[in-house]
Amino acid sequence: MHKTTLEQWSLLEKVVEAGSFAKAAELTNRSQSSVSYNLSLLQERIGVALLVAEGRRAVLTPAGGAAAEPR
Repeated sequence: MHKTTLEQWSLLEKVVEAGSFAKAAELTNRSQSSVSYNLSLLQERIGVALLVAEGRRAVLTPAGGAAAEPR
């Protein structure tokens, strides 16, 4: 089993805050492809889609909303 990283969860939070991969990349001083890749890995490792693309926006799925809720 592959583990997820705190970095991946942090990037998910930034994408949710920013509303897009590109804006999250800018906020974290990363490339957009790095953000996309890390979130793809996160989703693959947990086996659940957390985000869907709607045009240029990234929108949480119901599972993503539950995962992103503050605890």
